[in-house]
Amino acid sequence: MAEIKSTLELIMEKTKGMTITPEERINMKRKELEGKGRGILQGYIDGRLSDRDVHAEMEKWDRDILDPDIFLIGEALDRIKPDSEENVRIFEFLEKVLGANVDPLKDVLREFNRTREREMMEWSQSYMQRLALKGIRGSAVMPNPDYDPLWKEREKLISERFSSRLCEIKRRLTRV
Repeated sequence: MAEIKSTLELIMEKTKGMTITPEERINMKRKELEGKGRGILQGYIDGRLSDRDVHAEMEKWDRDILDPDIFLIGEALDRIKPDSEENVRIFEFLEKVLGANVDPLKDVLREFNRTREREMMEWSQSYMQRLALKGIRGSAVMPNPDYDPLWKEREKLISERFSSRLCEIKRRLTRV
């Protein structure tokens, strides 16, 4: 009768003669640390980890393979989006945990939001005028920008205008 082997036993048989090079070992460790870093950042954003918890985790890292400060700054900056609710926690993470000055980022995002709000008001007035020309008016009429391709295009242009400034600030922060 044939012997039934577990998946682990089959893998062990197939990889019996294989060895891992030092370079492969470092790459595996780097990927492991990157995953851990993303988990740490997400845990902080979600409120599951405190500053102290994050610092304790960072102390365990092999800094020769991956510097946690540099990695976590880059990872946090990549998550900043103009109208994301996570920004508050990300800024807090960057300031409190990593000691980064995020004031320039906050300034650009505030300016982005003010510009977007102003443009939204202009669009809304214009849209109401277009509806009025079609005989649609009244206090119950509320324009919805999510369904207007003109607003979507306008919003895209606003985002593009600010994204280059945001990228430059992010670049400066990652060089620190």
